[in-house]
Amino acid sequence: MAVFVENRPGASSTIAAAAVAKAAPNGFTLLLSISLPLTTAPALFSKLPYDAGKDFAPVAQLYRGGSFLIANNSFAGNSLADLVLAARRKPNSINYASYGPGSTAHLGFELLQDATGIELVHVPYKTSAVPDLMRGEVTVGWEPAVSAMPFITDGKIKALAYTGNPRSPARDGQGAEPAPLPRRCTSPRSGRPGSEARCRCSRTRSKGDCNSAGSTRGVAAGFLFPTRR
Repeated sequence: MAVFVENRPGASSTIAAAAVAKAAPNGFTLLLSISLPLTTAPALFSKLPYDAGKDFAPVAQLYRGGSFLIANNSFAGNSLADLVLAARRKPNSINYASYGPGSTAHLGFELLQDATGIELVHVPYKTSAVPDLMRGEVTVGWEPAVSAMPFITDGKIKALAYTGNPRSPARDGQGAEPAPLPRRCTSPRSGRPGSEARCRCSRTRSKGDCNSAGSTRGVAAGFLFPTRR
């Protein structure tokens, strides 16, 4: 069976979610997304083109993990504490990238500003801002570990903090992908006690497949797990 992938970025993933909600409920139109359009968006936006509780049926969680606070290599600091200090010296002089208003990166930085009293400038993107961050067009951003690690390992960007499990292989190199990251990279060791809990609570870390609510379980299971028919 052929599988077609159609990217629908923008509006904090609600454009893609709306397209799936309006599709025929036959189990063959799936949403692969972070949980934001089904969890955070209903709490942030007064009007959505779908009902998150009724228009979708969960199928599977595909990914769960922490995120890196990343920075352009020209940024003088090397930790979360350095970022806070730099922002306090010059308010609104540092910009940060997110996946759009209401995204987990946006909320994470808003929580950081609220907790520390710093002032940063928000630059929303439809997709990953890593290319612009490498060019220095934005200074910092949050990025899932799975997509940030190759750039960190190659030295193209730097990691200031990590919001996941302190014993994650992504942090200390005890896994398939070596990662020469310092121990202070974990958020609680980076100058903000409790930041790991804050970021992990605000992050929509789970990536899962959802289909429209009217589709049958049999079709969904057969589509995702053909060996179990």
